[in-house]
Amino acid sequence: MHLFARSNIVEVTNNLEKKTSRIRTKLANLPYRLARMAQANLRQQMLPNKWTGYVYNNLLAHSLNDTTAIVTSVIEGIYLDRMKPHYVKLTPRRLIWFWAYSKGNEKVRKVADRQGSLWVKPHPFINTALKKTFDEAGKTIKDSIK
Repeated sequence: MHLFARSNIVEVTNNLEKKTSRIRTKLANLPYRLARMAQANLRQQMLPNKWTGYVYNNLLAHSLNDTTAIVTSVIEGIYLDRMKPHYVKLTPRRLIWFWAYSKGNEKVRKVADRQGSLWVKPHPFINTALKKTFDEAGKTIKDSIK
């Protein structure tokens, strides 16, 4: 083997090591960045108001290690997303009773005054937000490798 061939192999090996270490550092925080993207999409679908602020503020992204990151939520967020439609009794001093009074709708206030029931439906936001995150993830991964 010629001296030129040997030095060429060493150069190629050194270049590969540099490129792989660069890619490794770029990909080190990728799971956390994807979790932050999922958190942002979940919050965007949530549309905070004073009634859902507790759930909105507790949608958090956590990095467990270099390869794993998660998004956590309080259980009320899961309930809000997956509950079955049902009636809720409007007894005084419950949060939904305050919501009914602040709604401004005369029919809802009359129901609240006589402690009637209100039909509530789920607010599905998790699947929509995760689909949006998966759609954006490919671009984020490509950008982090460049």
